[in-house]
Amino acid sequence: MTEAQIGFLYKIASAVSRSENEKTKTLLKSYYLMRCKDITRGIGLPEKFFAPKIRCPTCCIEWNKKTEINVKSIKLTKRQKQRLKSRKTKESKKEDVKRGQDLLYSNNIEQICAFCKHSNITPSIKPQKETINTEQNHNNKRKANEIPKINTLQKPEPKKPKLAKKKEINVYANALDVFSLQNKNNALATKEKPKAINNNKRKKDKFAGLCQKAVLASAKLKGKEEKKDKLSLFLKPSS
Repeated sequence: MTEAQIGFLYKIASAVSRSENEKTKTLLKSYYLMRCKDITRGIGLPEKFFAPKIRCPTCCIEWNKKTEINVKSIKLTKRQKQRLKSRKTKESKKEDVKRGQDLLYSNNIEQICAFCKHSNITPSIKPQKETINTEQNHNNKRKANEIPKINTLQKPEPKKPKLAKKKEINVYANALDVFSLQNKNNALATKEKPKAINNNKRKKDKFAGLCQKAVLASAKLKGKEEKKDKLSLFLKPSS
């Protein structure tokens, strides 16, 4: 009877998941799946569908992309680690000892449900690092270090003449340096005008001669005027 009830409730939960409204879908789905858990009291349910790795143990909603996942390392004291390492294995308790030793190399994965906000912690063993065979690495190193044999019979190829490197222009120079007037490359080539030799010696000599003649003529006129004045004074009748 219980198996039929659980099967019926599980089918209803799967049918409800097809509805468009997400809130009603999650509420009804969690209700019917929790009823399955209440009927069986959590015993005898298939782990394929009701395991804590697949569903939240409180609301029975599947883990999805919205669930928050946090990875935390298991903190053990030095004494606890020493006890786990020094623990002797017995045939009857091999599995218990293995679980204890796995704690040294495992992390706690915390899953927080998006619907009920309940956190579920599950321990998981750390993945082992892949170890490559040392012999293969040694052989690879030897092959890399081996010098290739050169065939002496072959003629060496003629060396190509090296082309002169052109001066590269600094494209990323500052704009102020490029366009500044202090930059010698920006100065325009100016042609100096030929100096004109002025042959004004004749003109100067001519001008000097004319000046000399004018001075002499003015001196003669002054002399004549002075003589006239003297004669006029001498010939002036007395009153």
